[in-house]
Amino acid sequence: MSNVAQEIRDLANRLAKINEGDYDDLKLGNYGSELDLDDEGDGEGFTQKSMFEQLGKVIDSAGNPNPVSTVTTDDGKTFPVTVDQAKTLRMFATTDKVKPMVRS
Repeated sequence: MSNVAQEIRDLANRLAKINEGDYDDLKLGNYGSELDLDDEGDGEGFTQKSMFEQLGKVIDSAGNPNPVSTVTTDDGKTFPVTVDQAKTLRMFATTDKVKPMVRS
């Protein structure tokens, strides 16, 4: 039994020593490594609030005297959006029935 435990420890030690670059079979080095950064969801780098949040404001302000009826993209384009359209677009963004790349 201790022999199996020792083998597991040895394997864990060997795995801990593996560096990602050691197995770079495409020989790309660091090329494209900036794409490996995950989006933390804080919206940093964007000038406008997230589209999901803007659509939520359209929905939430429906009963207000001055409802929000547009969303703005990062390139400055403004689009009119109805409450029904906002609900549908938010549904697409949250459903698991749509492929992830289509939702983003």
